[in-house]
Amino acid sequence: MYVKLYSDYSTWGGYSPPLDGQNLTIGPHANLLIDTTTAQLNQLTVLDSRIVVAETADLLIRAQAISITNGALMIGTQSQPYTHRL
Repeated sequence: MYVKLYSDYSTWGGYSPPLDGQNLTIGPHANLLIDTTTAQLNQLTVLDSRIVVAETADLLIRAQAISITNGALMIGTQSQPYTHRL
């Protein structure tokens, strides 16, 4: 599965990742790896895409609301459970 890193400026067209108070929509057919704590988002919307949480450190996905439509929020697997704080 090809994923883009949340922390990578190229994911955001050369700009910084979303800032506090912004809305973020992921999709369609995108795979985003959350590899750092997010800004305090207003709304996180996942449309026909996946968000995967990296198994690298304790992370926070900070949002007032999260909406997932025909997508997934993946946090570990049965064979590789997530062992950090989230």
